[in-house]
Amino acid sequence: MPENNSDNLTGLGSNEPLVGLASSETNGIDDLYVFGDSLSDIGNTFNLVGGPPSPPYFNGRFTNGPTWVEILAQNVGVDDLTASTDLSVTGSFDGKTIDRSVNFAYGGTETEGNTGSRGLLPTVVDQVAQFTQDHDRFQKSADANDLFVIWGGANDYFFDSSAKPKDVVDNITDSIESLYRRGGRDFLIPNLPDLGRTPGALTGGDVFGEKIVRSSKELTKISNRHNSLLAKNLDKLEKKLPDDVDITLFDVNSLFDRAIAEPQRFGLTVVDRPFLSVDPASGANPDQYLFWDNVHPTATIHRVLGEAASSIL
Repeated sequence: MPENNSDNLTGLGSNEPLVGLASSETNGIDDLYVFGDSLSDIGNTFNLVGGPPSPPYFNGRFTNGPTWVEILAQNVGVDDLTASTDLSVTGSFDGKTIDRSVNFAYGGTETEGNTGSRGLLPTVVDQVAQFTQDHDRFQKSADANDLFVIWGGANDYFFDSSAKPKDVVDNITDSIESLYRRGGRDFLIPNLPDLGRTPGALTGGDVFGEKIVRSSKELTKISNRHNSLLAKNLDKLEKKLPDDVDITLFDVNSLFDRAIAEPQRFGLTVVDRPFLSVDPASGANPDQYLFWDNVHPTATIHRVLGEAASSIL
């Protein structure tokens, strides 16, 4: 059954290390495959279009340090997680994605149907197709011990006023089924934080010049609807697929809510403004901020996410 793991987030403050983290020896993970957007991108959008600017962003990430999936990879013993664009910028991999850990996530992408300047970016559905096509071409399947991460939806709701949770969640569950048919058995699926609590939503702002099309109130409502539907549909999917599938729902929403309600537990002092809005001369510490920019969390929160994800595998 998909697991709602908000209870596992207790004690994940920045000064409270976890014990008993997963490792490749204990959880049996061989390779890690990641599909998603800027919350998981380790350099693909940067390699393709040259942004976000580095500095102040860290090495093509949409934050100021390693992302949560890099923390996760380290904790489970995966030491070779590679951005897909380091293998090919065209999406034709010639078998290079087989038997190795690959991150296909692109910052700025939606689950399906990118528009405007983001039209060049592979959607989450496209990313999954890149994986399946590369494996199909060589008649290869994923290993049963591989872990698949799919996290998307935020950009659908930020930038597409017609995006509906049913369609977005269907894109995620359809992707799981496609990967299952190619041998994928273990899936980690994060839900969405309250998008209405991001600084960009609270101020009616933008993300790299692209206007957020929904109000804070609308984004909170649609985040809740997305998460409710995601949990329900993952439960249905796990019952539909054979018993060898393992789908874990990672409750990111509860983690962010707790960080906003009890920032001191995470070593935070500012949860409603981005660090990049602060005068550099002020001496402010990014480790004390929840958000790096209008919608992306700081490396501090990425570390908490990565450790929390590791603890539930």
